[in-house]
Amino acid sequence: INVGYAPSIPSEGANHGRKATCLSQYCRAATSGGEADTEDGAIAEEEHWIKVSNELATDIAHDLHSWLHPSSLSPLNAHSGESILDQWKSYIDWDMELVMRDTPKRERVKLKAILGDGRVVVQDVETGLTRTLVSDYFL
Repeated sequence: INVGYAPSIPSEGANHGRKATCLSQYCRAATSGGEADTEDGAIAEEEHWIKVSNELATDIAHDLHSWLHPSSLSPLNAHSGESILDQWKSYIDWDMELVMRDTPKRERVKLKAILGDGRVVVQDVETGLTRTLVSDYFL
């Protein structure tokens, strides 16, 4: 997850570079005075995103640990893989066409299902062929 910075990715090459983005492009940092255009404001904003990145990393590690090792303090159902997957599925635009990387004609597919292990089932828009993939096949 890119939090404070979106790296530059070449648009050409083996991975057909995708434009990177980050959370800070969509969320305004709570800097004092709101003057991110000044040097002091830019430093405060950078410090804010470093803090957010550290907190996010800590939260992810804690939640992963509590999911793998449930206790009476962290009920399993609060972090179950199924509930996490269901939440992610609610964000998906199932009608969106995706472009397959590393295919001769840059095949267009639509998502049909997300499996419990993170793989996706897609259907080719032109042929109707269905297959199971890992998500990094998309541009």
